[in-house]
Amino acid sequence: MIQFNKLRYKNFLSSGNTFLEIDLSKSPTTLVIGSNGSGKSTMLCALCYVLFNKSFRKVKNPLLINSINEKNMCVEVEFEIGKKKYLVKRGMKPKIFEIYIDGKMIDQDASAKDTQKMLEQNILKLNFKSFTQVVILGSRNFIPFMQLTPADRRIIIEDLLDIQVFSSMNMMLRESKSILKTELNDCVSELHSLNDKIDIHKNHLTTLKSKTQEAIDNNVAEIDKSQVVVKEYSDAIDTIQTNIKRMMDTVTDKTNTKIKLGKLNSIKSTVQSKIQKFNTDITFFTDNADCPKCKQPITGEFADKVLNEKKTKQAELKTGQAKLLKELESVSDRVDEINTVLVKVMDAESTMQGFNNKISVLNGVISKIQKDILNKTTNDDGADIVKEIAELESKQFGVDAKQSELNDDTILYDIASKLLHDSGIKAKIITQYLPVINKLINNYLKQMDFFVLFELDGNFNESIKSRHRDIFTYNSFSEGQKARIDIALLLTWRKIAKMKNSTNTNLLILDEVFDGSLDAFGVDELTKLLQEGDDNNIFIISHQRDALQNKFKKTLEFKIKNGFSVIS
Repeated sequence: MIQFNKLRYKNFLSSGNTFLEIDLSKSPTTLVIGSNGSGKSTMLCALCYVLFNKSFRKVKNPLLINSINEKNMCVEVEFEIGKKKYLVKRGMKPKIFEIYIDGKMIDQDASAKDTQKMLEQNILKLNFKSFTQVVILGSRNFIPFMQLTPADRRIIIEDLLDIQVFSSMNMMLRESKSILKTELNDCVSELHSLNDKIDIHKNHLTTLKSKTQEAIDNNVAEIDKSQVVVKEYSDAIDTIQTNIKRMMDTVTDKTNTKIKLGKLNSIKSTVQSKIQKFNTDITFFTDNADCPKCKQPITGEFADKVLNEKKTKQAELKTGQAKLLKELESVSDRVDEINTVLVKVMDAESTMQGFNNKISVLNGVISKIQKDILNKTTNDDGADIVKEIAELESKQFGVDAKQSELNDDTILYDIASKLLHDSGIKAKIITQYLPVINKLINNYLKQMDFFVLFELDGNFNESIKSRHRDIFTYNSFSEGQKARIDIALLLTWRKIAKMKNSTNTNLLILDEVFDGSLDAFGVDELTKLLQEGDDNNIFIISHQRDALQNKFKKTLEFKIKNGFSVIS
């Protein structure tokens, strides 16, 4: 049983920066009153927000922060389950989501989504929809059980009867069946592959001996053909080698010629430098009457003597230069001839290397074919193939055995699937509880002076019969009658929850139910019904101060003070 003890909140909707605290377990019945907008229904939104991270009235979470302070919004709830005490804190700006068990905060490493899932499934063991069907009945933004879809009705009933585990098991079973189907398909594919391989090996073994000699003859012919080609390449190499030797004999002077060319080029450079020097000197004595360094005049006799000497030597150098250039041209032509021969030699050597590579490849092929012939000669009994067939058949046996096990598992999964389906175990359990559920609903309706025969079937569709056995649906009735049905269902779910100890809780909150479609007689009957019930802590939120104040043991009044909600 969940024993809710205290609810605190600040900066939540109309509440200010000081915690408002509501003791949820102190009084058996509490009337919550206040004018419109005073914040009396805020406790519903706060309770739903702190437990499920959503507001009861479908307000988006960022809008739950007080619009004046705009920060430090925080909601806390204390409750007990068995001997353990829990505290849940949730807030925004800054963001808070903490769960304490016996004063110790649980690990915060998990994501908020995983922590919320743990809170709902492992601690509260109910979700938002179930909570708002068992704990809270509101006149606005609340979807009564009879207005829910069949799927949502089923979820709530499964939570109440604590049979949602079968739905979880069914989901796990579907995943397992999917994996099993994949494994079976893999087995079938592997068996087809193994059968094909075994057939191929057996066919190969059958024809092996008859083809062995033919293969050997073909190999021998291939060797002969390759050896002929090798002989052709070898002869070509011999011819190339002879040509290379002949060409190299014509260039025995290549080293000396290249040395000579280098020396001639060096002499050529020297001669050119000296001729250029004489040109400079001749220009100097021709163009200058005074020495530019010592500033002394250069006599004409001295200048003429020097010019004659320079010109004579220059003429001798030019004569020698002409002879040098002629010799240099001859040597250069010889070097070009030598280089041409050497290029031809390199081309021949490259061709010869190509032939040698081809001979090497052919010799490798011949060696491989000879080994193949030896293998065919010594292993023509197909022992290796026989061994491979035996290994494949052994593997085939193992896959067959696995497939058989998987087929057996498939049968078991199919049986389990039928049991876990909505029409299986859950339907049996629900069928057992339906008479109890229908009886409780009708008893509560009678206590509220509403005499009809209300029945839910296995799919949670209603059938309502009047005294004259006219058949109606939920939507056939007035709002006041619908309210009685909604209240009867709420009290029934709480009763069933206590019987199953699944979503059993001390808390029941009715939000403006007394202010809705119930007439004065209906209000009196409902008040009497609630006071006679075994719910521990009932909160009635209402505008009817005068009509209800004396009917409950405690009254909480919400007021607006300085723009914020306060409790008096």
